[in-house]
Amino acid sequence: MKNTFLACLLLLSLKGSTQIIADPATSLINMVAENGDAVNTASLSTGVSFRLKIPVYNLNMINAIPAGSCKIKIGLGSKIDLDPNFIIATASINPHFEWSASDAGGQVQIVGNLIAPLPSNYLDTAVFQVRGNLPGTSTITTNFLVTNHNTSTTLSDENPTNNNASLAYVLSSVLPVNFIGLNTTKSGCTININFTTSQEFNVNRYELEISKDGTAYAKANTHRAVNAGRYSFNLSLSDSLKNEKIFIRIKSVDNDGKFQYSTVKSVSGLCDGVAGILSYPNPLLYNQQLTIVNKHSFFSGIYRLSLFSINGKLVQNENINLARVKQFSYKAPYLTAGKYLLLMNKQASTEHFVIEIEKL
Repeated sequence: MKNTFLACLLLLSLKGSTQIIADPATSLINMVAENGDAVNTASLSTGVSFRLKIPVYNLNMINAIPAGSCKIKIGLGSKIDLDPNFIIATASINPHFEWSASDAGGQVQIVGNLIAPLPSNYLDTAVFQVRGNLPGTSTITTNFLVTNHNTSTTLSDENPTNNNASLAYVLSSVLPVNFIGLNTTKSGCTININFTTSQEFNVNRYELEISKDGTAYAKANTHRAVNAGRYSFNLSLSDSLKNEKIFIRIKSVDNDGKFQYSTVKSVSGLCDGVAGILSYPNPLLYNQQLTIVNKHSFFSGIYRLSLFSINGKLVQNENINLARVKQFSYKAPYLTAGKYLLLMNKQASTEHFVIEIEKL
């Protein structure tokens, strides 16, 4: 009776545990720039993001790899981290793998837990956004491990020699261009931007980036790099761009996707000079107020209004405080018939306007 009971237990255990033979595998690790271009892993730059590509296979032509039987472990080495903007749960082939990351042994380790069967004759690539962190040399390693940690089906690996891959890399803090200077001048509603470079090597293009708050930047224009050393952009102050202050920087992008920024310049985002200033009614009749309009931008700040006769005699001085208005009214004193000049100077600024007025 006892022997019969033990035989039944053995039969039940054999029925509950099925053995599958398949071939989890990985191969050459690849790293590319954010734009998809190839990079030289022997000369990477710190502070630059890359895409890390890990091939994942099931080379068996018949059997799927059971869920819960395998894990992929990826060590990034001591010089690379995950990009802070990358969400690990969104890594590719996530219908089959559940991804997580942690610090382990002085490096970031990514773990992919197989949560759905990996079909036979399978090939796909797991992609992760990583960023160079420290100068130096290190190695990325990948292991496709048979663990049988959460399955009643036991996986046997028909070829355990193809489960590992590695990629050595070198990170440097040296970048391929040096920005010497960035200068801006303004004429009316146009900002002229000039910048100078040295050590220009392997640079693909320069991008002009503009911001209204110094935080969120948008690309406004692009120049191909031609090893000229000197470049310039012309920026027109459109209505959408006008602001009390705008921030300007240059982004250099090299041929393998690495990039860096120049220093940031801040300039007035309002149009300068007489162009775009209207006044009406002009000529003035007795006791009329003059309406002054800024077509291109805003009046904002404290302005000194000085009214002169045509022969240069000062008639009236006053200060007016304007808060981001397109127009305002000016009450002139009693004037005899003739022509006058109204000079507007903004305090602590080069912004100025000259308006010719005629009194009938």
